[in-house]
Amino acid sequence: MKINYSFGIFLAVYLASFQIFSQFQYKRKILGIENEWQKIDLPVDIHEKTVGNFNDIRIIGIKNIKDTIEMPFLFSNKIPPNESVNFNIINTSKSGGEYFFTLESKKPKEINQINLKFGNANFEWNADFQGSDDLINWFEILEEIRLVGLKNEEANFQFSKLKFAKSKFRYYRTKIKTNVQPNLISATYDEFSQKFDETQKTNVINLKTQQNSLKKQTIIEAELDFKSPINSLKIELDKPVDYLRNITIEYEEIHYDKKQNPSKIFQTAYNGSISSLKKNVVSFETLISKKIRLTIYNTDNQALNIKNIELFGPKNIIIARFQDPTLEYYLVYGNSKISKPNYDLINFSDKIPIEISNSELGKEEINLQLLESNKTAFNFSKYLIWCILFIILLVVAWFSIQMLKEKQQKGI
Repeated sequence: MKINYSFGIFLAVYLASFQIFSQFQYKRKILGIENEWQKIDLPVDIHEKTVGNFNDIRIIGIKNIKDTIEMPFLFSNKIPPNESVNFNIINTSKSGGEYFFTLESKKPKEINQINLKFGNANFEWNADFQGSDDLINWFEILEEIRLVGLKNEEANFQFSKLKFAKSKFRYYRTKIKTNVQPNLISATYDEFSQKFDETQKTNVINLKTQQNSLKKQTIIEAELDFKSPINSLKIELDKPVDYLRNITIEYEEIHYDKKQNPSKIFQTAYNGSISSLKKNVVSFETLISKKIRLTIYNTDNQALNIKNIELFGPKNIIIARFQDPTLEYYLVYGNSKISKPNYDLINFSDKIPIEISNSELGKEEINLQLLESNKTAFNFSKYLIWCILFIILLVVAWFSIQMLKEKQQKGI
C-alpha cells in the first residue's frame, strides 16, 4: 500500500511537470536551492535557444498535479539604480547661436546615460554631445539629439535624457543650438550599489584582418561559435607605438523582410578612440551577436600591427526568490508563443540581500515531442497551402472549360 501511495505521488508530479514542460523546448533542473534568494548563472549558449531577449524563460516549481507555481525572478542587469550621481558643471559658454556646457566627473565610470535637468519651462532644442579626457581632444558621442520641455496646465515634463553607447570619459560637453539661453540646473547619472556585473570571455573561432588603403582603415572581423552578450573589447598590439586613433565597433544583426528572407547587416555599437596613453580596452552597451567588426581609422598614419583582440561580456545572471526551497524547480525556455513576464519583484528590488548563494543548473533536456510537433505543424501548413492552390487552379480550369463550351454552342 505504501509503495502504491508513493507511486501515485510520483505519477501526479510527473503528469504535472509534463503538462508544463510540454510547452517548452528545453528544461534544466535547478540544483542546490538552500535559501529564499538564489543566484543562477545561465549557460553561455542559451541565446541560440531562447526567443527575443530571454522573453520565454520561466522558473517552474512542481508541487503536485494540481499545484505548479511560476517563480518570479529578475535579470541582474535590470535591477533599478540605487543612487543618482551629480556631474560638476565647470564651464558654460556661448558662440553665436550655440551654448556649451562642460561636465566633469571626479571619478570617471562607464556610463551610457546622462540626465539633464533645465530650469526652462518650454523648449525644443537640438544638441550634440562629446567626450574628452583632457579638454583638448573631443570625440563625438551623439549628434542632433532633440531636447524637449513642456509645461502648462495639463502637462509638465522634460525629455532631456542622453542615451548612448557605454563610454568612459572624465569630461563631457553638450552643445545646444538655440537663441534662448538654456538654464542647466543639473546633470546626473545613475549608479548601482547592488552589482552582479560578473564578466566572461567569449570564444573567438575566426579572426580576419584586412587593410583598406583607399579609405586608410584597418578592418578586423571576429566570429564567435554562437551568439553571445558582448560589452567590451581588448586590443593587443604586436609592436607597441605611440598612437591616438578613432575607431568604430559594429555587430552583425539578422533582419527578415516581409517574406521572411534573412539578410545580415552591421549595426554601430561604439564610436570612440584608442590611445597608447590608456589601456586598450573599449567598453560599450551590451549587445548580442555572433560577429563583431572593428574599424580603425589610420588617417595618414601607418596601420597598427594588431596581434589579437579579445571579447568579453556579462554573465547572464538571474536573481530568483524561492518561497519554498523544498519544491523541485526547473528552468524552462524555448517557446515562441509566450511574451515577456512581468513580475512585481521589479518594484521591490531593494529587498534583495547583498549576499546571495549560487544555484546550479542540471543537464539540458530537450522536448523532442514539441520539436517534432512544430516541424509537423510547419509541414502541415505547407501542404495545406499547396492543396488550396491546387483547388483554386481546378476551379479556374473548370470555369475556363465551361466558357469554351458555351462559345462553341453559340458558334463563336
